Amino acid sequence: DRLREDDLAKHLQPASMAVEGLPKVIVDEDACVRLKHGLEINVDAQAPTGDSLEGPPDEGLEAAAISPEGDLKAIVYRKRDAW
Repeated sequence: DRLREDDLAKHLQPASMAVEGLPKVIVDEDACVRLKHGLEINVDAQAPTGDSLEGPPDEGLEAAAISPEGDLKAIVYRKRDAW
């Protein structure tokens, strides 16, 4: 069977499934815009969540930046006081 444009969507998975094992950082609209432009976001304003995270995030920790709607916006890592 060949894929057709009108039937492609049923074969795709959300990108957020690829990062299910990472802690999540829920990002608001302003943070999404900053990430889109390659800018850092403040660590304190975006606390990671998830069972795999205990205590404050360590430098170099990777997390999935997720919009409030559940869309993957970026994979971020902790560097000093920013993601």
